Amino acid sequence: MSDKPILIKNGRIPDRKSGKLIASDILINGGIITALGDIPQKKGYHAVNARGNVIFPAFTDLRTHLFIPPYIRTEDIRTTAAAALAGGYGCLLSAPHAPIPVTTPEQIARIIAASGQLPCDIIPVGSMTDAFGKASDFDTLISAGAFALADDSSEDSGLIFRTMKYCAENDRLLIMHADTGRVQGNFSDYRGGGKNGCVPEDVRCATILTLAAKSGCRLHISGVSSGCSARLISIAKREGVNVSADTSPQYFSMTSEDMLFYGNNVKLAPPLRSRKDCEMLIEAICDGTIDAISTDHCPVTVSEKSADFENVPRGMLGLQTAFAVSLTNLVRSGYTDLFTLYRLMSQAPAEILGRNAVIEVGAPGRVAVCDIDKEYEFTESMLRSRSIVRNSPYIGQILTGSVERVIM
Repeated sequence: MSDKPILIKNGRIPDRKSGKLIASDILINGGIITALGDIPQKKGYHAVNARGNVIFPAFTDLRTHLFIPPYIRTEDIRTTAAAALAGGYGCLLSAPHAPIPVTTPEQIARIIAASGQLPCDIIPVGSMTDAFGKASDFDTLISAGAFALADDSSEDSGLIFRTMKYCAENDRLLIMHADTGRVQGNFSDYRGGGKNGCVPEDVRCATILTLAAKSGCRLHISGVSSGCSARLISIAKREGVNVSADTSPQYFSMTSEDMLFYGNNVKLAPPLRSRKDCEMLIEAICDGTIDAISTDHCPVTVSEKSADFENVPRGMLGLQTAFAVSLTNLVRSGYTDLFTLYRLMSQAPAEILGRNAVIEVGAPGRVAVCDIDKEYEFTESMLRSRSIVRNSPYIGQILTGSVERVIM
């Protein structure tokens, strides 16, 4: 973007006081919003015509799987950033493995260095444990620049509690994935829609919520897919536990029945759930139990997704489609309004990271210009990921809502 002041004309912005969209121009100078309202064009301004579209603060993703050199298995960080910008994202929180557990200051340094070369921010997260389940050196990771600690798979309650105590004492966020992704006991239903399919996630959430209550740490649970887990989080919040939570669009737009149509592309962790879980999750989104929408963007190659089901890696692309899928399935379906979507994708995830995502004078001038009425078929040619990565079940679907451009 030009170094000149940027004047966005003919836009509509969400006004938090009135709860309405209001017509407003936006002047951005030096990366900061310096004026709102009816702003005349002046010589030296770089003009952008929003054409009546809605302007949101650029979205923040709380879970993106990144592949940092030298570990490039599928998608490199530049194509991930391209997908992020196409989806309206200005900030990505890295998953705690890139793709191996992030346990060294050198890995943190590589993530920070990569972020400095890209138009969107990438915030590093340190892994609570190494590949063998041994605790990382938390002080070293934090000193190197890790924003938070995170865990995807540990079942060692003692270690989890010690990590929570460390985070409470050092005012650090701990991010725990809702489902460890491991097959346990008789609950080996990848499709997740059976009577007992959610048990591992529910046990995990109950455990970490109990430990969080005892430790006093700031806890964020990522990837909630179970209706029961959402209720446990709601109860914990009412009891004063310092917890926030996110879910991903696939869990409120699809169910386990969709495995029949999309097959390997929707082998996920957690797996798709039942229709009842989907409905309960939407209710939790609408009542504020779920604070944010994350993408869980996880690129997997076409060849890897072509293997037999038991050996297929879990994961799907999400950065480019999260806004449209959420708008289509939450707002256009009548469950909630545009302001709730703004909270879920811009405001709340940024606040969880200690950032500001509002459109007001003095706020960062990082915005996404979105056509909320545009209806289109999402095609493979629209993907900004590498050509070997095409693992999106939304290819061929009719969606509403398009990110027209991002200004950073």
